[in-house]
Amino acid sequence: RTRHKASEKYRFTRVFSEDTDQQTFYNQTTLDLVKGALQGENALIFAYGVTNSGKTYTVMGEPQQSEHAGLLPRAMSTIFSSIKGNQSETKYGIWVSFNEIYNEQVFDLLDTTKSATATIAKQKRPQLQLKYEQKTGNRYVADTTMVKVKSRAEADAVMRLGLQNRQVFSTLMNQASSRSHSIFTVYIVRCPVDKNNFVIEDPNYASLSKLSVVDLAGSERYRNTNSTGQRLKEAGSINKSLMVLGQCMEVLRLNQIKQDMGKSPTMVPFRHSKLTELFKGTFEGEGKAVIIVNVNPYDTGYDENNHVMKFAAVAKDVTTLRQTQVKLDLQNAQINAKRLRAGFLQLEGETSDEEDDVENDQFVNGLIAQLDELREKASAILSNNETSSNLCFDSGRMLRLERPRLNPL
Repeated sequence: RTRHKASEKYRFTRVFSEDTDQQTFYNQTTLDLVKGALQGENALIFAYGVTNSGKTYTVMGEPQQSEHAGLLPRAMSTIFSSIKGNQSETKYGIWVSFNEIYNEQVFDLLDTTKSATATIAKQKRPQLQLKYEQKTGNRYVADTTMVKVKSRAEADAVMRLGLQNRQVFSTLMNQASSRSHSIFTVYIVRCPVDKNNFVIEDPNYASLSKLSVVDLAGSERYRNTNSTGQRLKEAGSINKSLMVLGQCMEVLRLNQIKQDMGKSPTMVPFRHSKLTELFKGTFEGEGKAVIIVNVNPYDTGYDENNHVMKFAAVAKDVTTLRQTQVKLDLQNAQINAKRLRAGFLQLEGETSDEEDDVENDQFVNGLIAQLDELREKASAILSNNETSSNLCFDSGRMLRLERPRLNPL
């Protein structure tokens, strides 16, 4: 509460003070989503708030100092420690990508061919396109670099590379203000094994889930930053995408009320922003989402913080329904067991480095081709309104990927 300002009250799932340590915060906000991702469920984490409120510290922290590591490095630790203790029952493969949305353009933060430390260099970097999955209408980033990682240390190295490329400029409000939305995505390939430690050949048992952690650019008012030129354009793009995110939350909440009243839903404006386009599927029920709201204690930020908390109050009331499972006949879509076994031998480090890269390419491309085939079968059956009682395929657990560029780092 400040002079001439009325006090406001909001209700949140949890509220953390500035004295909360990083481990406690991770355990109470993120750990359950990571565990779900390891079991095949998609998860999304947003860090949202005004500029200079600590979003990047919340997400990344200081990975080199275990006490101050953010939720993303801790999530990678959980993933690899869980995999290590569960390899006797399930084989895992972990790949990561790192993208940013800057001025409504999508870039690959792991593309080392260009520097992103200056605007002119940024403009020369190739833009990535969001492409549609057939029938589902969901979007994905095409042609993004995917890096296979085998440990938390390797994941940290990828994070550092991406952060070096992230578009960061000095503003009056924050000397390291993030001028783009960053999206770090972890892809988890999960296949159970039989008693002889071979991958089970039935494609119904292979799953591909993703954990996306989004560090949103800070919202700020133009008059508080004295932004001009390119900085003003950036601020306008950031505020527009955050406004669309808020609009989507509001319409989703409204549609819940309409559904209870038996009324037709309003179209959600996902397509008005690249950010909301990309995560449309999650908002509509293909996984779980957590929104972390960061605020700062300064009186001068009252209006901005109040706006952020109003958004959070709306988002808190939004619930999503799980997608209905579709039963498919997959008898003719068997996974190539030999290729899978070769790929997982590589994951266990039982091949040479040179063979590693070859088998990695074969494994990933083979699995992606198989998933594409399953997608096509699902689309055909959905369009014809057919069902089969043979095998069950949960469309929310299989992720459509463009053939990636693999970077072994």
